[in-house]
Amino acid sequence: MRANGDRAHGRSAIAVLTDFGRDSFYVGAMKGAILAVDRNAVIVDLTHRVRPYAIDEASFILSAVFEFWAEGTVFLAVVDPGVGGERQNLAVESRRRWVVCPDNGLVTDVAARFGVDAVFSLTEEAAGEIRKHSAFGRTFLGRDVFGPVAAFLAAGGEVSRVGKRVDGYRGIPLPNVEIRDGYIRGQGRYVDDFGNILTNISGEDLERAFPAGSLAKIRVLINNTVGVDGIRGCFSEEAPGELMAVLDSWNLIEVSVNRGRAIDRFPDGRPVVVELIRM
Repeated sequence: MRANGDRAHGRSAIAVLTDFGRDSFYVGAMKGAILAVDRNAVIVDLTHRVRPYAIDEASFILSAVFEFWAEGTVFLAVVDPGVGGERQNLAVESRRRWVVCPDNGLVTDVAARFGVDAVFSLTEEAAGEIRKHSAFGRTFLGRDVFGPVAAFLAAGGEVSRVGKRVDGYRGIPLPNVEIRDGYIRGQGRYVDDFGNILTNISGEDLERAFPAGSLAKIRVLINNTVGVDGIRGCFSEEAPGELMAVLDSWNLIEVSVNRGRAIDRFPDGRPVVVELIRM
């Protein structure tokens, strides 16, 4: 099985997601290990600002961006609080794309939304044959295993050379969306740099709970205390400083403040619970 399908003779992008921090030299070291394997590798940063150790956040981000990348893309995801411990290192195929990551739940949202076609357990011995540097440490598998394997797959390498096919992978619990006629209950999954709270409630959920209903006639209750009437289509539909609910460009309900920070209205740190009720 070639990594790139119809693009076996070209190179696919390597999209990198970590919790290393934007200015961390760890990012540079991992990219160096990639380029040593393939000096023409196409490396693109998704983000290096995942909250430290936040597997659930990284899983959400991967699934949010997944479909916007071309077939053959290799997602290199390294959020790894258990680095060096007793768990597998994986290459997971979904929709003719790959996720190279530790087996700690990072592929949970991708699997839930897009399905999984194949899972390979990577061997450190095979990674050692591919990487070009001699150093190996159990605290930086992003540099010593995942990065070199991602470079190999993106250049069209055979996944069977770096791993063995296995049946399963670890998942993490995902928050449920409760749906019934005229009612939805979900929760925040991600807070962006603007303070917007992206929830797990989708446009498809709205269609199920409010068939042929007007978005203006839905009341949104947040943490059972704060309510807003109607769901907006963009931020400018509400006055600056006003709290609102928006059906955003990810097709998710988002709790926002026009030119402000919604998360600051809910500072206690618990997951933000959002309920949608027919008015």
